[in-house]
Amino acid sequence: MRVTAFREKAIEAHQRVELNGIYSIAGASLKPANAQFNHTGHSFEMILDQNSVITQLPEDNMLQRVSFDFVKIRDLSDVPTGKLVDIIGIAVETGEVREINSRTTGMPVSKREIKLIDETGCSVALTIWGERARSVLTNECVHPVLLVKAAKRGDFNGISLSTTPASHVEVNPNIREAFELRGWFDSEGQSVNFQDLSSTPIAGSRTDSRLRSSERKTFAQVQGEHVGEDPHAAPGASYYTVRATISHIKQDDERPPWYLSCPDCKKKVIEESSEMFRCERCDKIVDPVPRYIFSVQAFDATGSHWLNCYDEVGPIIFGGYSAGELKRMKETDIEQYQKTLEHSRYGEYIFRVRVRSGTYQDEMQYRHMVISAEKIDYESELNLINAEMLRYEQGGQRLTQPFQEAITALH
Repeated sequence: MRVTAFREKAIEAHQRVELNGIYSIAGASLKPANAQFNHTGHSFEMILDQNSVITQLPEDNMLQRVSFDFVKIRDLSDVPTGKLVDIIGIAVETGEVREINSRTTGMPVSKREIKLIDETGCSVALTIWGERARSVLTNECVHPVLLVKAAKRGDFNGISLSTTPASHVEVNPNIREAFELRGWFDSEGQSVNFQDLSSTPIAGSRTDSRLRSSERKTFAQVQGEHVGEDPHAAPGASYYTVRATISHIKQDDERPPWYLSCPDCKKKVIEESSEMFRCERCDKIVDPVPRYIFSVQAFDATGSHWLNCYDEVGPIIFGGYSAGELKRMKETDIEQYQKTLEHSRYGEYIFRVRVRSGTYQDEMQYRHMVISAEKIDYESELNLINAEMLRYEQGGQRLTQPFQEAITALH
């Protein structure tokens, strides 16, 4: 049952009530629950006033604890967008805490992204908001069991989850489902290949090696499987990960690898004079900000493909320089600029790519857009190959094509 307090009573309740504590409440009023805001499933809710009394009681093992109606990660595709669900999973990736400005209040708010998996063979991205983002997980937590009651189902980059003010988050809860999940993960879950329902890179976290290896494809596979071209494909099917080398960066003097953008909406601005730029969308004169936009031709042992890159990926490709810094370099030191472009070729990366379809001149076309890139860490790559070989030797599983190619390249 939901209990609501206001003003001084809310402060008192916050100071006295502890999670999993047992309390008696006297002098509260009852009213029918508003299903739009009350997600406990109870028909009524309590309202505390200044005369209400909260008394802590001793432990009683006969009392029923909080009940959960868990949804398996695989079944989230059947849950309507916006619905609140109870979820439990293993946190295999934990991003850094970041501060962003709230769209509604404009005030800074903390967020942390986590990747959850369970025994259904699927994974999903969870965003934890507010103070919980800092307090829920610590550096000592390694692949903990994470429980979220009343997580909101979203559709950002496929399927996603996020906490709300009504959510309850618990790490390694003392319940049967958590013990079963922990036993499964420790015994076999660490070697399972997962389908990522979210296809969202976790900010501030290196991609978990099992998830990364299970989604790795070659360009031949991308073309042969028509990745992103099936309108009936499952969520996440329009994304792939590929290890590839850049052979060419499309750019020239007339079309450098950046554009001048509006600092507010990020749309391309129009040059009205040599020192005046207008954003048509915002309908005002602005001081433009250079942002990356360019295409690269990348290849692996099986083929090649053109990939579109944007502002988040540009600094990784161009030696850490922002688009503004590269633009100033071209204007002040053309020789260094040319060297930077040349050094950007033949770099080897792990690309995370999203395939998006669109119609151009009555023809369906597919754009392969890089949403994240990281330079090859050869020690990590060797560990991945060793893990694949171990799975092959112990379980008789066939090596995936990307790792067959990687092993062949070592000989």
